[in-house]
Amino acid sequence: MMLRGCCAPPSDMALESVDQVTAKPIDIPLEKPLWMLEAEDAEVAAKKRMEEMLVKRAEEAAAREAKAKAKRDQDEAQAAETAKAEAEEAAVTASASPKKKATAKRAPKSSAAAASVPLPEPKDMTNARYELEVKIVSAANLRNADWIAGTSDPYCLCESTGVCKARFRTKVVDDKTDPVWNQAAKLTIAHGEAINFTVNDKDQGKSDDLLGWVELPFTQMLPTGFEGELKLKDASDSAKAQNATIKVRVKMLRSFTADGAVAKEEAPPAKAAPKVAAKAKAKPKQDA
Repeated sequence: MMLRGCCAPPSDMALESVDQVTAKPIDIPLEKPLWMLEAEDAEVAAKKRMEEMLVKRAEEAAAREAKAKAKRDQDEAQAAETAKAEAEEAAVTASASPKKKATAKRAPKSSAAAASVPLPEPKDMTNARYELEVKIVSAANLRNADWIAGTSDPYCLCESTGVCKARFRTKVVDDKTDPVWNQAAKLTIAHGEAINFTVNDKDQGKSDDLLGWVELPFTQMLPTGFEGELKLKDASDSAKAQNATIKVRVKMLRSFTADGAVAKEEAPPAKAAPKVAAKAKAKPKQDA
């Protein structure tokens, strides 16, 4: 009598099925290391901050432009009203009495004579341009954006905020939180425009990290120029404050209009040399 059931030896078919089951590979999902996940999160956060900063700058530039236009319109309207009031007052004074009319004829600089001369219109500054020499000297107390290996590799981007769209960039200084650039370039801006200085950390294989930015207003650098330190905004990526600064120097080289004409105050006096030459030639005739 043959034994069957649990006591029976396994057959060849059963052994083959067991081998197939045990030989099947098991796929185990591989998870990224923690430092890589944190680096990706930091990159996404930095990109989001950069986008928010660009939107904020665009809104601020639009607000400044609207405010400047409103002020120009107000100044032009006020100048027109003043000119009209002075003209009316001069006309009333001239027609007050025959005696006053005669006095006005004797005096060439009377109010009636002044009224006959058209008043100059307010100067249009929309076409005014300024050529500047901008020198980016150094920065201090920048945060370390490369916490895995080394320190930040900073560079500075300088650009105008308005219609000129002029810009230049410094070299990259490796592994420095207090970089020194000492780089200068010419930059053209329009009347009322500001200059932005943005310091970034140069990265390989991913977007650059923001280390801070600051805006230098038009009234702070012209007409006398500017030299000093500016405190950077958004210099920290955490709740801890980062007292980062950048040192720059701005010097005005010349002013001109959008069509290329040089400003009147900078034009050389006309025909000055011919008059001197004429006087020099007149002296020998008097000695003779």
